[in-house]
This record gives sequence, C-alpha cells and structure tokens, in this order.
Amino acid sequence: MAAESGKVNQLLKKYGVFIECPYDKVRCVLTGHELKPTVSALEEYIKSPKFQSAYDVHQILMENPDVFEELNKNLLGCKYTRRVLSRDRQTLLNHLNGKLFLRKKAKG
Repeated sequence: MAAESGKVNQLLKKYGVFIECPYDKVRCVLTGHELKPTVSALEEYIKSPKFQSAYDVHQILMENPDVFEELNKNLLGCKYTRRVLSRDRQTLLNHLNGKLFLRKKAKG
C-alpha cells in the first residue's frame, strides 16, 4: 500500500493540477473531475482525451502567461492581436506561430 501511495503522490506532483478533497478523493482543477486516489484510476484519467486536451491548453497558458486573458470558460483573448480564440490546443498553437501575432509581439 505504501508503494502505491508513493506512486499516487508522484503522479499528483508530476501534473500539479489535482487537489485533495476532504472525502478521500482527488479533484482535477482543469475539468472538475473527481476520482479515487489510486494509481489505476489516475493513470486511466490522465490518458483520457478530455484531460489531455485540458492539460495541453493549461501548459500553453502557463508557458505564455502574459499573452492570453480568459474571456469565459471556452474563449480566450489575445492581448497582442485583440483576437478571440477558442480554448483549443491547435487553435492556440496556430495563433502563437502566426504572422500577425509574431509581428505584434516583436513590436511590443
């Protein structure tokens, strides 16, 4: 049991988006999903498309903290280009690599 507890703690620290709930569960702060703190449950959830998508967007936002502002739960605004973007990994990557964004960011 101690080995499993150690693996659970490793997974929780690796991703850093889980918080402990008072009733023996952990909650994902990105999706609000609650699950039991077991290795199998965490690994299964981490592999799910919903978590992968939310975590990818979270990583992009953490890498570029001064670029985006949250408009609502599904939309982000770019502070440089004043464009409204969907909270989608590919949309954000395309925007960050686009000509207009790179030009505006270079200007400052």
